[in-house]
Amino acid sequence: MLVRRPRLVALRCVTSVPLVLCATVGAALAKHPHYTITNVSDALGGTAFGLAGISDTGYVTGWVDLAGSGTGSVGFRWSARGIATPEPPVGDPWLTFNTVDVNDSGVTVGWFGTSSPSWMSRGFRWQSGAALELVNPLGWNAFPTAINAAGWAVGYSGFQVGVSPGAVVWDPAGTPSFVADLRQAFDINSSGQIVGYRPDANGVARAFLYDQGVLTPLGTLDPQAQGDVYPRAINDHGAVVGTSRIHGEEHAFRWTAATGMVELPDLGVSAFPFNVAALDVNDAGWIVGYAPNGTTQAAVVWAPDGTIAELAPRIPDAGPGTSWPFFIDASRINAAGQLVGFSPNGPSNQETRTILLTPTTLTASTVTPGVAGTVNTLGLDGAAPGKVAFLAAAVDDPFDRGYTTLASCEPLGLAMEAPRIVATAVADAAGHATFEWTVPAAFAGSTLRFQAFQRGSCALSNVVRAAL
Repeated sequence: MLVRRPRLVALRCVTSVPLVLCATVGAALAKHPHYTITNVSDALGGTAFGLAGISDTGYVTGWVDLAGSGTGSVGFRWSARGIATPEPPVGDPWLTFNTVDVNDSGVTVGWFGTSSPSWMSRGFRWQSGAALELVNPLGWNAFPTAINAAGWAVGYSGFQVGVSPGAVVWDPAGTPSFVADLRQAFDINSSGQIVGYRPDANGVARAFLYDQGVLTPLGTLDPQAQGDVYPRAINDHGAVVGTSRIHGEEHAFRWTAATGMVELPDLGVSAFPFNVAALDVNDAGWIVGYAPNGTTQAAVVWAPDGTIAELAPRIPDAGPGTSWPFFIDASRINAAGQLVGFSPNGPSNQETRTILLTPTTLTASTVTPGVAGTVNTLGLDGAAPGKVAFLAAAVDDPFDRGYTTLASCEPLGLAMEAPRIVATAVADAAGHATFEWTVPAAFAGSTLRFQAFQRGSCALSNVVRAAL
């Protein structure tokens, strides 16, 4: 069921400048970036919840609660082309459902319920418009948690009887198999490596990497080896991230075959009962999770070198005085460094939205003087010296619903519905560029948003607004 018209996927140039965009996505981010916001669940309304997913091709999944509508929860799959919701098989109506992950082809997995709007007890895969229930090898209910690029999914059984395993892997046809004797599987990479856990004789959760029939224990950060260890994600290079408990508190880790389990740093403060956890890792080694910031549990990102940064201060459009009063959390990251998270929208703070965070490495200044019909300027820093930079503009949307991918830079894009190129400039040896242009008098009284980018490196700037 398509509920939003497709987004434009190419920029419309209003100057004589040829619109040749990024040739490649470019090298991995070298430092902690800032981010733009795209509101991906607004079309459905309701309040967005966790268990969101994101693919390397720009698909985002999540779910919203539509309390009072007669329907429980509704899952969705968003991309720059629009938003869609899975449909149940004919004769098997869903009273509630979610979506928890999506692969590069848009194949989506999630959970559903048929007996109550508040209870999801079964799992499904949605592909090419058709839903297929996913069960465990014994035919019982099961819950998928992740799906890889080839269409292999992993998850866990809804019921376990006797000594039957709980972790399940489904092949692209939906045929299930148990994953050794693991209790639950959390993630699977493109090579088919799976991470999961099983309890030991004392009931302590132990983490394992499963690879072609071989189980490799990941170890623990607890010197007494008494704390639960849960592996949350694995990238295509075999790096695993997750949590290891010490005296009941979560500590974030990164594991590789070469280094073993290594603890990730926190923000340098402790605030009981808040913990530190690593939730996802991309192929470049960027990790997303949470850690205490002194007053609350904050969303954080670790760079490949292990340095940590809190996310909220790196989202200029979130915070007091904005339409996104505060940022809640982020749980997944894709190869382009995009994150999926949650934030309330509007002054009431009663409803949260699923938001896509796109990294920006260029810094744009405010518009001067910011008046229609006159020559305006905007400065740009951090650009590749000697290269052309483009400045795009669009009418501002306070709900941040617009997104337009850049050709050959997908899934990266501008946080605009229908951007137009208004100026170009060449960066000097210091990486600075200055744009000059005249806003038509017809836009007087309007608020526009501006965003700069460079081709080749696929580098984006922050969004700048001007009330003209």
